[in-house]
Amino acid sequence: MTKNDLPTLRLLASNTSQIRYSKHGHSQMQTRGYSTNDVEKILTSKTNQLVEVQPPCLVKGPRFHKDPRYVISDPTFNPDTAVVIALDLSVPSSPLIWIITVEPALNTVWAKDPAKDPWLTRIGTMV
Repeated sequence: MTKNDLPTLRLLASNTSQIRYSKHGHSQMQTRGYSTNDVEKILTSKTNQLVEVQPPCLVKGPRFHKDPRYVISDPTFNPDTAVVIALDLSVPSSPLIWIITVEPALNTVWAKDPAKDPWLTRIGTMV
């Protein structure tokens, strides 16, 4: 996925039946005070941005995942938020957006510049 695919992602996300929440994602949303409506607003916003692509991580452990993950954020959404998604394109006629986690875009993790695209840049490396 590239930023050129964002219009397609927005369209896909506008059909909420194509959004799925991982157990971890749903739990983190509840803990952090985010709603499904918040996620839908970020994913369908015309101003959202692809801020990071996370390649597959095949090292066994809590960060293991076979597919790329994408961090989506919207500089107009308050509070500053990052939504980590994965795409399931195994059934081309019914693609799915999986919500992996939703987290605040903390100043200790992200450098912010709303005038840039992407507006968030990770500080350092992922832990």
